Amino acid sequence: MDVTPARIRVAVADLAGTTVAEHTLPTPERTGVDIVARTGAALDGAAEAAGLARARLRRAVIGIQGAVDPGTGRLGYAAHIPGWHVPDVAGTLSEGLGVRVRIENDVNLSALAEQAGGEAAGVRDFVLLWVADGVGMAVVLNGALHRGATGGAGEIGYMPAVGAPLMRDVRRTHTGGVHSLTGGAAVLRLMREHGYRGRDAASALARAAADAEAEDGAARPDARHAGARHAGGPRETGPHGHGEDGGAGRGGEALRELATRLGATLATVVAVIDPALVVLTGDVLRAGGEPLRARVERQLHSLSIPRPAVRLSSVRGNPVLAGALQQALRETRDEVFSTA
Repeated sequence: MDVTPARIRVAVADLAGTTVAEHTLPTPERTGVDIVARTGAALDGAAEAAGLARARLRRAVIGIQGAVDPGTGRLGYAAHIPGWHVPDVAGTLSEGLGVRVRIENDVNLSALAEQAGGEAAGVRDFVLLWVADGVGMAVVLNGALHRGATGGAGEIGYMPAVGAPLMRDVRRTHTGGVHSLTGGAAVLRLMREHGYRGRDAASALARAAADAEAEDGAARPDARHAGARHAGGPRETGPHGHGEDGGAGRGGEALRELATRLGATLATVVAVIDPALVVLTGDVLRAGGEPLRARVERQLHSLSIPRPAVRLSSVRGNPVLAGALQQALRETRDEVFSTA
């Protein structure tokens, strides 16, 4: 399951890993939310689409924009999702639904999907940066998710950031220094400052990325001619010109500014984690595509001693659902085929 404030999306898979049905339940209500009833309705819709009764479902893994504290069983970092702030939320759902339930952070599940069949396949130490409306990160160390003492590892949107006001007593969703510079609302403002409009951050950034890609292509023939004229020495480049950071037009400048913010955030993480790989995902970063990826990598490498590769996610479809299915399959197969 993939749970957001607006909807619950469910996929059902068999033991071979084949998805047999999907179902989406809109959830516009903000008050009087009964999460057992609401989640049960979403499960029943998916089970019916698969030709099954709910009782035939062995396990449910729920991805949500928050993190469960293993010490209390409560969901944190999720004030924007009503009804989910109950004691032992996973136990409450398991008992109420009659299905074993695990709750996992949505970005963590995206990392599992990336690890299973994406850019992080075979990589033991990596981080996955997610930017959509909010900003989050998954940390994988020695092949396993690192969740931290309270489940909040990777909630980097709340970190202080150079260039952002220093925010104290941060509690509200989508607040914090990093979020104020790189979250969806901040990206949309930045794109508009450079003349790019859109219904949201992803659509505005996609327009800027398309222009940047065209500018980069226009700059490359000039670079080849300059190389021929100055074959005796290296061509000077800089982060603002046609060299290392691509074309110098409006699109390239918009992406350079965003990449500088993202690179500075990642440099702090890289100094602590030292990952072999950084994966970029979420609606906003996907919209930036290769032009943004290349600029983020250059900015990061200019700011940190370790220089991990930076790659765009290659997981197709909904990465949260893909990761949830991976987790559910792993646990169910262990249970079914265990000889203990």
